[in-house]
Amino acid sequence: MAGLADFDLATGTFDLRPFNLYALTGAGGGVVSSALASLALLRGWGRK
Repeated sequence: MAGLADFDLATGTFDLRPFNLYALTGAGGGVVSSALASLALLRGWGRK
């Protein structure tokens, strides 16, 4: 659906396309830190 894999309906073969693990890790770190910051803001962490 996102173009990351190919599926052949006739044979049932699923082929995952190669991806850059370093880029995925770098992008994932930003997403996780943003999610944690949003959670902290909503929960009011850090307030006395």
